[in-house]
Amino acid sequence: MQSELERNKEAVTRFNKEVIEQGNVDAFQALMDSEFVNRSAPPGMDSGPNGMLNTFNNVLRPALPDMQRDIRPGGGGRQSHDPQAHHRHPYGRTHGHPGDGPERGN
Repeated sequence: MQSELERNKEAVTRFNKEVIEQGNVDAFQALMDSEFVNRSAPPGMDSGPNGMLNTFNNVLRPALPDMQRDIRPGGGGRQSHDPQAHHRHPYGRTHGHPGDGPERGN
């Protein structure tokens, strides 16, 4: 039986890989709560799950089509075994502009 920490890590990894990197709508629907509210959505933009999916699939992924998420424990001053610990999620790409994140080799 998986611990809460293991389930949380699995969900974060799956969301970042399947949803953000790959645009998998089925994974998004399985992982995203239907009552989700994006409190940082710009005024006039859908702040629910559909707005997030739109941002990932129609803004972020087209701009960074080969984006890779690098998930590392840490941040927030907490130990990595803490289920409430924050994680850093740097973006990577093969081409782009300076400041877009680390460039990866071909």
